[in-house]
Amino acid sequence: MLSVAVKKRRGSFSLDACFELPTPGVVALFGRSGCGKTTLVNVIAGLLDADSGRVALDDVVFGCANQAGEDNRNVARMAALLAGLPTSASVV
Repeated sequence: MLSVAVKKRRGSFSLDACFELPTPGVVALFGRSGCGKTTLVNVIAGLLDADSGRVALDDVVFGCANQAGEDNRNVARMAALLAGLPTSASVV
């Protein structure tokens, strides 16, 4: 289960997202320009820090707004995301 509960403010834009998705699975994210799709994906991927909230996959918390150790979080996130890919897709 991918669990996302995050808030992120960028200028006058405010993102407030809270949802759970089953894993494995395929998800489509759509909306009008400027509604926060890229911001949400970047927060989930660890490219942007949330102002508050957390991102977790099963029992592994990848990011928490008040959590130290950003480098460790990103390494754990990448390992968990790559673990679900076929071997041919995860080889760089």
